[in-house]
Amino acid sequence: MCCGYYIPAKVAMSLQDFSMLYALENMEDGERFMVPKEEVHDADHVDHLLPESRVILELQKHWLEQYDRVRCASLSAAASKLFEEFKQELIDDDKRLREELDIELKEKRQMTINFYRAQVDDHLSKLQEKYDAVIADVKKYQWCCQCGKKARLNCCYNCSYCSTECQSKNWAIHRIYCRRPRAIKNSDEETAKKA
Repeated sequence: MCCGYYIPAKVAMSLQDFSMLYALENMEDGERFMVPKEEVHDADHVDHLLPESRVILELQKHWLEQYDRVRCASLSAAASKLFEEFKQELIDDDKRLREELDIELKEKRQMTINFYRAQVDDHLSKLQEKYDAVIADVKKYQWCCQCGKKARLNCCYNCSYCSTECQSKNWAIHRIYCRRPRAIKNSDEETAKKA
């Protein structure tokens, strides 16, 4: 007995049976399904079959609704859980990738700095060698104090000239600083004789 109704053992509980019983409930009184006498073992139960069908349909509806509610709730909870796990996985992957890229960027930056520093050092050493060679070459020669060309004539230790014209143009200034005392005395005497 269930809810005050007797449910015969012959009534199947499959979905086909439930759908058939649901169709029976929606039939009009004249069309209602009657159980064949072969299936009925007890004559007293024939009258109770139709109300039992309704109870079964109500139970079926109740179970299906409850199943749907539980299923929807569990699917919703599972979907929410999967979404949160996926979201957390994306956040973790993003963080991991950012850390890896940051490390890679620092390594590449350091490699680039080292590469260009080596190139600059190499270039500076080549320029220093070139500069030293030019300075050594320049020191081999004496230069005209007047025009800056290579000097052929030496006046004193501090001053040389490329020609006598440059020497005579520069003599008025140079004679004050000239390191050759005889030259100064001779030039003063010559200047005094001319005057």
